[in-house]
Amino acid sequence: MATLTSLPPELLLDIFSYNAADLSAGHIAITVGCVCKSFHHVVQSIDLFYVPLRSIGGMQNFLGVLRRRADARKRVRSLLIAACSDSSKEDMTSGIDPTALVEEIISNINPSCLHTLFIYFPSSNHNVPTLHFPTSLPALTTLHLSGLIATVPSSIRDPFPHLKNVRLLRISELSEDHRNIPQILHALAPDLTQLQLSLQGATSAFTSRLVTQVGDFLNANLNSRPLSLLNHAFPDSLKQIVLDSNLPFRGEGFSPALPLLFATLRLMAAHQKIVQDQESVVLVPFPQVEGEDREKEELVEEWTRVNVGEDVERPDRSHRTDPALPV
Repeated sequence: MATLTSLPPELLLDIFSYNAADLSAGHIAITVGCVCKSFHHVVQSIDLFYVPLRSIGGMQNFLGVLRRRADARKRVRSLLIAACSDSSKEDMTSGIDPTALVEEIISNINPSCLHTLFIYFPSSNHNVPTLHFPTSLPALTTLHLSGLIATVPSSIRDPFPHLKNVRLLRISELSEDHRNIPQILHALAPDLTQLQLSLQGATSAFTSRLVTQVGDFLNANLNSRPLSLLNHAFPDSLKQIVLDSNLPFRGEGFSPALPLLFATLRLMAAHQKIVQDQESVVLVPFPQVEGEDREKEELVEEWTRVNVGEDVERPDRSHRTDPALPV
């Protein structure tokens, strides 16, 4: 009886290439490529397309795959990285720096094809990790960072020329050099059009500053004067900010003035619906997810919807029909 391994390499290549383009198939170069030597040889000729990495161990395996491939076969269209510990390999990954590992993965892929990048870091008691992009990504259009912030060295000119959609989620305590979110956005995405923000345990001073900056942006869009003549800190190309309305109003350093400042922002946001059709600032109560595992699954589902072309500008998780991705 004929088996799959008895098929000619040309036919196997067609079968694997078809599945590699299927989002629900996951990173076929790792899953199928580990079955046997003949499969491993065949998948080396297949582009990686959609790659979900949901643990530090998976990140290490994928980096190994990249290093064994020729440069022409390192094309990735959409990449999801969840830098979470793997309970079955915790001893092997405990000393790994996840930020450095992410940077190494980005350094080893073909940067010309990556259009979607999602990165998730678990919550930390320390400052939010900072990712230093090692190279430009000319095709990148969507960047989703959850639990970390990113910067680009000044030596990299025009790092993401097509980046239009940025999500900065679960921002908590940032280091002194990275507390000015608009300034970071000017470096990452000077042509940004859509921004999504949520905070998690950030200090009152940082939250107040950010709410004030969002208010300035909203006021500029409500004013009839040209946007270039108005004073706001965000890139001039920005059209909309989606802000989590569940702002942290408690904790050390809490300022009684912060709720009043946010209430003013709410009134301004409500007024914009009267004077214009396009909402420049949208206040949405983002779902409160409990537990690292569920946070990671939410990210995978969001990444899936982006890749199948569904609208995810405003969080709405009341209906879910997304295909399950392999671990």
